[in-house]
Amino acid sequence: MQRLFHELLFILFLTLPVTAQAWNYYNAGWIIRSSGIALRIYPKALTEFSILYEKAWEYAEKTYEIDPRYVPASDGLIRLANSTGRTIKAYKVLHQVMKDDPNWGTLRRAVESTRPGWGRTWEMAVRMCYLYGPMIEFKYDMVLYCKAYTGGEIHLGEHGERAVEIIRKNRIKDLDYLRLDSATSDRATRAEAAFAYNFLTRDGIANARYAKRFDRNVAWKYGYDFISEAHSRRAREYAREALENDPYDPGLIEIMKNDIQRYSQNEGGGVRAKRIECLSREEEIEYARRLLVIAPYNPKHYSDYARVKYNWAGAEGFLKDEPFLINAIVYSNHDPIILHSYVFDKWQQLDGMQQIAEGLGGPEWRAVSVQVNLNADIICPMLRGYLLLKSICETMKTAGCDCKSEQREVCEIVLADATKRNVCISEHTTPGFELYYSPIPIDLPASQ
Repeated sequence: MQRLFHELLFILFLTLPVTAQAWNYYNAGWIIRSSGIALRIYPKALTEFSILYEKAWEYAEKTYEIDPRYVPASDGLIRLANSTGRTIKAYKVLHQVMKDDPNWGTLRRAVESTRPGWGRTWEMAVRMCYLYGPMIEFKYDMVLYCKAYTGGEIHLGEHGERAVEIIRKNRIKDLDYLRLDSATSDRATRAEAAFAYNFLTRDGIANARYAKRFDRNVAWKYGYDFISEAHSRRAREYAREALENDPYDPGLIEIMKNDIQRYSQNEGGGVRAKRIECLSREEEIEYARRLLVIAPYNPKHYSDYARVKYNWAGAEGFLKDEPFLINAIVYSNHDPIILHSYVFDKWQQLDGMQQIAEGLGGPEWRAVSVQVNLNADIICPMLRGYLLLKSICETMKTAGCDCKSEQREVCEIVLADATKRNVCISEHTTPGFELYYSPIPIDLPASQ
């Protein structure tokens, strides 16, 4: 017995740090990559994601070879399979784990790998449920439980309603949270509303997302108290405390960024929401900075930082957001939506400068306008963005390409004027495909 105990300690000594490193690489990979289809992800982010995932696989595989029955290692291989192109190996690992140590955690990770975004299907997940579910001892029928989880969490679009029905009929309390999507929608029945209210008013629960849906769609309709303010406060309190130990956790930061709102009923039906508490500007800047540090290839983080740091600063921040907006364009793979937003911002800047020239605006704006080079700072960048957007949209019709006619007319007028004045020559004589931007190095302070 003592020898067995020492062997176990030795295996844990070898496997624990290696497995932890594998999961660290896994988590870091997704933070760097960010969510979304690969076509919308900046190539360097995908490269770093692949490198991190290869390292994660290497560590997980090394641990699995030391101890094939160490579930965190086998689960790591299963979770990494789609991204590293090793699904066959993962299925072999899954089969072996279910043979030796059948458990719901491993099966759950396996069915999660059947997400449609990976080209997998509901049928693949259901086969796993039927094949491995009966092997697992559980307080519920494991096949039904597995199918309900898969339908409600992984294949919600096509099979969400079926999952809710399984959960409700079989009283699978552990999966009741999957009923909230329909129970807080604007189509919720009175019975669903009662379920949602009872679920969301349990002691200590903090689910601001569904509480807001409940207030917005259900509470006023069936005469329930509004509950989202309390949920938002609890969620923020939890996040603020947790951030003291993990200040760069993106999920916690997003919770902090959500304003606290209070819902009330309109006299004619429906509801209105009033913002009653929000972060200070300093907090907004700091959280935006942290997200940018965590995920430097995420275009939204650049746009958000530019907005809270410079746009809200008025004249003091004028034009200082330019590097961040350019990087947002670059790291979005020149997404037409973000390009369109940039061009529109430049148009507004031009309009603002013209108003100041006509005597409008306060003294701080007049002081700024003296330092602005209208061509170099506004008109030429606007035309570059517009001509690049025009070039992209000639070959691809997507969101962001449906500019309003008056916006196109303004850009064409500005272009014609620049051509007439013989300025911005590089912008309007360079082929569209050569107008793409490059990332601009940015040094962020350690803290605000």
